[in-house]
Amino acid sequence: MDRVWRWAAIGAALVGVGLMVAVGQRDDAPVSDPAAEQPPGATIECSAPARIVRGPTEDYCAVQRSGKSVRHGPAVEWYDASRHHRRASGRYRNGVRDGLWIGWHASGARESEQRFVEGTAQGIFQRWFPNGVLAIEGEYVDGEKHGSWTEYFDNGRRAESGEYWTGVRQGSWTRWYPNGLKRSVRTYTAGDVDGFKEWNESGDLIDQTPTAAR
Repeated sequence: MDRVWRWAAIGAALVGVGLMVAVGQRDDAPVSDPAAEQPPGATIECSAPARIVRGPTEDYCAVQRSGKSVRHGPAVEWYDASRHHRRASGRYRNGVRDGLWIGWHASGARESEQRFVEGTAQGIFQRWFPNGVLAIEGEYVDGEKHGSWTEYFDNGRRAESGEYWTGVRQGSWTRWYPNGLKRSVRTYTAGDVDGFKEWNESGDLIDQTPTAAR
């Protein structure tokens, strides 16, 4: 009987390890980037043969290639030479931004997040007000705004929402007043407005075109 219990315990332990490995290997799990997450005033670390270059308001790693200095590795941009407040932090690869870059308000609160692939913006972009409320959310595809984009007021209510197709507005775009009432609806075709409706802050219709979206 003791042998049976021992084998049962071993089996349970193996199952637990398997679950931990499976979770750890999820493709969609968030990946932290130490270069982007450095605390204020932190000194970046460069991997050889890169060396630290300190400019008036930025620190970055660089390597020598063909007699030229090329940014490669962690980087931090500062609001001023005192280096007390970060403006942005992330990583360069072969001279261009690569991976997660984070923008910071002077207060130290996170201002924006954007990922880059070989210098080109890719994926979800987010920006926040200094009070932490989401200000903008959208997506980049190959450096162009694409899909749903929404802007917000600092009270959390939507300010404007619509879709981009490879960098140009398409379809119905809606704007709101800070009180939550609809301000306008415009329809776009390849970036050109072909219809609209507008309301005042009391909700009364004040202008429209015959082709306006409903």
